[in-house]
Amino acid sequence: MSIFQKFLTLFIGVLGGVCVTHASIAQESKSPILIGDLNNYSFGENALQSYEKGYQLALDEINASGGINGHPLKVLKRDTAGRKEVALRQAKSLVFQNHVHFITGGQDEDIVIALSNFAEQNRLLYFSSLTTSSDLIWRNGTKYNFNLRPTIQTHIAILANIASKMKARSWSVIAPRNRYGKFAAQLFYSYLEQLDIDLTLNPPIWVSQPELSFSVPLQELRSQKSDAILNLLNTEDNLLNFIQQGKTKRLFEQKTVMSPFLGNPEYRLKLGTSIPENWIVTGYPIENISLPSNKAFLTAYAKKYHELPTQSSLLGYSLIKAIARGLDISTGYSTSDLIEAFRGLNFNSPLGPVKIRAADHQSTIGTYVGLIQHKNNKSYMTNIQLVRVEKYMPREGFTSEYLRRRKAQ
Repeated sequence: MSIFQKFLTLFIGVLGGVCVTHASIAQESKSPILIGDLNNYSFGENALQSYEKGYQLALDEINASGGINGHPLKVLKRDTAGRKEVALRQAKSLVFQNHVHFITGGQDEDIVIALSNFAEQNRLLYFSSLTTSSDLIWRNGTKYNFNLRPTIQTHIAILANIASKMKARSWSVIAPRNRYGKFAAQLFYSYLEQLDIDLTLNPPIWVSQPELSFSVPLQELRSQKSDAILNLLNTEDNLLNFIQQGKTKRLFEQKTVMSPFLGNPEYRLKLGTSIPENWIVTGYPIENISLPSNKAFLTAYAKKYHELPTQSSLLGYSLIKAIARGLDISTGYSTSDLIEAFRGLNFNSPLGPVKIRAADHQSTIGTYVGLIQHKNNKSYMTNIQLVRVEKYMPREGFTSEYLRRRKAQ
């Protein structure tokens, strides 16, 4: 079995079991369909504020057009404080006291896995919206679990494909010393090892969270004398320190640097022109997208909030649009009815048509790849290309075969 096949086997989730009714919606035309959203709202992140604005815009549009068969959609948001035990306590309150019909949200991997397990135990649909965890779907997946955002596996596969076409022959990786960092670094190298070319893959360089002084990691990078760097740092403080101290030591000169997510407005607005030009990034280049569907979203968002949307806004908006479409075509409102409606669901997003794959419940909403450039003291993504992510995800046929084997055991 190849390394790539081993990877696929490792990250395929289990979608077995029997659908059971969780809640029904009252027949009165005004009774709302309740969605419980769980996120770390108290942390005060602009990303979550933008996420909330995105889903509220979608709610306004849907309810203004009559809701779902006369039922308005309503989100009850709850704060997780970034702690698993709080998230579970809030989830129980939403389900057993507020009687929500399903739950959404979650960002940190330990919280989304806990919410997924909670949903399975209580036969409740859970639609994760912000996490990039690959484990949620392809390792811990259940039939109750759906995921909107492209996973870190998908982003790494996209960047590895670009790396395979470069002239760079020596690679370094700098990553946080945590589960995300170790998984992403190992995965990137595993993809490159499949290439029939002579490459030098230097040992990953690990960084603590937070890391104030990058003198040791930067010295390690310099000693590796690589042609290219994959930067997996994902907190603003670490990114800023790494970039500023690396510039001072002229570490990035004559090197190709790739960085997932750094093209998202959340990062570009805060880091600004400190991000070096020509870094290869994935993200949401809101200012440069010509799609009519995205222009309509941008216009509506700016009219309501007097600001541009972010990637979090896009995800919040698309989540509610997906949910509304699923409710609209569902034959009923029990958990089993909703699962059947969401499996294989096609819906429209600002980035165009999206499908929720029936085999693993992962959405195919796209992402962009491009280069960082500066203009008017701001950072932009240029030379952008919308990536159809399904070609970089584990193929559905393999997933189905794996699930059949698991069911037979």
